[in-house]
Amino acid sequence: MDYNILNISNGGVLLTLNGHFTINRVVYYNPIISARLLTIKEIERVNYINIEHPASRMQIEEDILNNVFDEVVGLGSSVDWDECEAGLIETIVNAITLTSIAYLTNTISKFNESFSGLHVVNSMSAIVSRFMSTPFAEVEKLPINELFRRYAICVAAFPQEVMPLKEEE
Repeated sequence: MDYNILNISNGGVLLTLNGHFTINRVVYYNPIISARLLTIKEIERVNYINIEHPASRMQIEEDILNNVFDEVVGLGSSVDWDECEAGLIETIVNAITLTSIAYLTNTISKFNESFSGLHVVNSMSAIVSRFMSTPFAEVEKLPINELFRRYAICVAAFPQEVMPLKEEE
């Protein structure tokens, strides 16, 4: 993954780990991690596997660290997992797993949270994606001026379906 702090919104989240943790021999208070949340299939697998069994738990932790966890924000270097404080890996894995599962257990509130966070630019992106046959993920990566240009093209090309932006009254 081409990670940087600016692309965190492309499927990623920032999660705060409550407490203090020694990472690479430095103590961090309430460190923030970046990660992507689990997919439905990954959640099902985590729920299916007996995490009480130490070998299974270690495999889940390793897979989440290698495939889902991005970094400790601001650390600037990779984490030396062999030198990190006991409990850090479990805390990271639990934060990612529990936040992912919260979308299944609090479906309506998570939907409302996502819906209330939408901006007109999100709708513009969906329209550009649909009318220009461009994957939505690609449209989301466009510079803002290019998104507006493409939306204007959609308004001009499809005046019956795509409305120009208007000032709210």
